[in-house]
Amino acid sequence: MDFDINSEIKVKLAKERKLNENSVNKERAMGKMIEERHELEKALARKKMTFKDLINWLNKR
Repeated sequence: MDFDINSEIKVKLAKERKLNENSVNKERAMGKMIEERHELEKALARKKMTFKDLINWLNKR
């Protein structure tokens, strides 16, 4: 009986840990996307080209 309780607690803690990791990963991904968008906008202002042209130019590099 004690073993069953311990395994239930371990499963519950593992699920909580996984949920916390997912939220951190989502926040990091959003932060990177915002940074990349900011960099693209700066490059767009400097290069004076359309967004599509800028993407093509960056992909060629």
